[in-house]
Amino acid sequence: SPLQDQWIVSRFNRTVAECDSALREYRFDQYAKSCYDFFWRDLCDWYLEAIKPAMRDPTRAPHTANVLAPVLDGSLRLLHPAVPFMLRIARRVFMNRP
Repeated sequence: SPLQDQWIVSRFNRTVAECDSALREYRFDQYAKSCYDFFWRDLCDWYLEAIKPAMRDPTRAPHTANVLAPVLDGSLRLLHPAVPFMLRIARRVFMNRP
């Protein structure tokens, strides 16, 4: 639903701000916690579960995918400083898919 989509985008934007602040202050623990909380709790645990019905609906799936794709891409970019090698491999796998 649009509410879920707005929520995940707002959470992502807040997480980016938290991570920027943490990295500016050399607070790598806060950076890692913000990344973890967003990626695992907000994105994977809540949003992905909430959008399953929309992704099964051919009329709603394109809109939902257009929200999910940039949030997922941005999340991977946000995680890159912490786990660069793993993310390079993941990006290669996703980019080579038909």
